[in-house]
Amino acid sequence: MSFFQQLYLTLARMHKRRISVAFNIVLCTAAIAVFWFTMYLDATVNSGKKEINASIYGGMENCGVIWPTDLGTDKVSDCIGEISHLAEVKGVGSYNLSYIGVEKSDEIQNPASDKNYLTDILEIQNKKGKSFNDTALDEATLNSLCESVFMPKSAFNMYELTLTEGKKPDSFDEAPGTYLLYLGCNFKSIPVGAFFVNANNKYVIAGILKKGVRLPDTAAVLANGNGILMEYTTVMDNLVIEIPSDGHSGYNSVNMFACADGFSFYQTVSAVQNVIKKHGLSADITIVSERISRYAGSSKMLSDDLKTVSILVTALLCLSIVAFQIIDVMIRQKELGIYLISGVERKVLFNLLVIENVIKMVCGILISGILLFAFIKISFVNVDVSTYKYVKQQIFGMALLQTLAFSLAIAVLTALIPIYKLSRMSNIQIINSTWK
Repeated sequence: MSFFQQLYLTLARMHKRRISVAFNIVLCTAAIAVFWFTMYLDATVNSGKKEINASIYGGMENCGVIWPTDLGTDKVSDCIGEISHLAEVKGVGSYNLSYIGVEKSDEIQNPASDKNYLTDILEIQNKKGKSFNDTALDEATLNSLCESVFMPKSAFNMYELTLTEGKKPDSFDEAPGTYLLYLGCNFKSIPVGAFFVNANNKYVIAGILKKGVRLPDTAAVLANGNGILMEYTTVMDNLVIEIPSDGHSGYNSVNMFACADGFSFYQTVSAVQNVIKKHGLSADITIVSERISRYAGSSKMLSDDLKTVSILVTALLCLSIVAFQIIDVMIRQKELGIYLISGVERKVLFNLLVIENVIKMVCGILISGILLFAFIKISFVNVDVSTYKYVKQQIFGMALLQTLAFSLAIAVLTALIPIYKLSRMSNIQIINSTWK
């Protein structure tokens, strides 16, 4: 019997039992839909480490628009004025990046900074010969620190620096290669504003952070622009965060804004980007929020929980499918037994059952895929294209392969067990079977 003959015979038998087949397809669709939906949530959470669809998981409050220096002040002011009136935006503040450990003034003019750990730049002091080499972490401590904050080693700069006499530059533009340093709480003896030289590098102490205190918002923007992830900028006791001055020399100011209640992160950012484009401007938008570090940790826990739930729910539904299909086949064991008595090989009968089960699973996959695709299209209206592609790739890539794998396993299993049982029955037992 050829494959097409087997397919035709299978379809004819399925049509005869269409109510039972329809119920079986619904069960398959439910199992696959639940599995795919948990995969969708997991992909959303993992993408959340890239600030995706934050409204589902508590939102991210503070964002920043970083304006290049070559933009006219009037243009920026008009644009910010319109942004502040958006329904998606809750409050707009303007912070000048030049006040991060650069300007000498009687009072720090950056309202985002706390004078307890970011104060005025002081006049140079003669600290010749004084060193603070305890910033050089040993390998074990560094590994532990990297592991605890999920930061690569490359993000840490270890120092064995000796302060020497030097003349503090009036601005970083006059001293290319100067670095801002934010020190952990073990360096309270080092004065903020101290300027020192090591080899060919020049450094200014921009702030001493209290234990567990994060970088000021604007400093976090600079750190993020130079490869240090903001969600991991909580300073440890001995940690030194280095921010190259060149990292901010091309920027003029940053405007902070928050997502209004009821709006997701991407809804808010999308609205702000539209206003910026409307005014013919270009600017970078970044995240500045102390909630990100908590979000990164909670998203990992949520991702693990979702995977566990996905496995358990899918396993239960698959067992239900297997049980139902085996019962469905055994109800027809007399019919199948007659095929065997009539000379149909067990291999052919096995193929008929596998084809039937595969058709049911494929129908379930198609229906689930259409429903989930429509759901994603509706849910991701305000999400950027790269994020949408990432989630779609995760679901219709890995999830599809996993679905095909367990669908094939179910199809084979639900065909193998009844055939094995029938092969151990005598012809008399088959004929006298009470099953139809």
